[in-house]
Amino acid sequence: MARKPVNLLARAAGTTAGALLLLASAAAPALAEAAPAAPSAAPSVCYRAHVESIGWQGWTCDGNLAGTTGRSLRLEALEIRASGVGRLCAQAHVEKMGWQATRCANDGDTLSVGTTGQYLRMEGLVLGVSTGNVCANAHMAHTGWQGLRCGGSVFVGETGQHARIEGITINVG
Repeated sequence: MARKPVNLLARAAGTTAGALLLLASAAAPALAEAAPAAPSAAPSVCYRAHVESIGWQGWTCDGNLAGTTGRSLRLEALEIRASGVGRLCAQAHVEKMGWQATRCANDGDTLSVGTTGQYLRMEGLVLGVSTGNVCANAHMAHTGWQGLRCGGSVFVGETGQHARIEGITINVG
């Protein structure tokens, strides 16, 4: 049974810094490659995608593309590491599963959302930070880039449309 996204307020973030829509995956694959250290002077985010027929891509940071465009390949999972934002939380909406459990990570720690080895597309993603803002843009099958969405928590992708996320960019600040 698919879960609906929930407003976890401070419960997930461990802070009273306001309501964050926080969500993520139940499975956390082991890191095969260490994420680059994000600079401590300014907020930063690094992430990498697990993509159909490719597997884990290399790490990218601060608004660069993870995943693909123009190749019709589904994004299946993401690993994300941020610094300078307090706590980062994420939740993925996955084909046949719906909304997965929330995953949260403190500054400098890595969280994982989505699935690997199950050949399932990620259809939606919610990201939230306890300090500052997060911005994300998803490249969707058949429709292209959705447009940059920014706030304390943001949703990218689509649910109920059977559309795959193919690429994503993420910024924090």
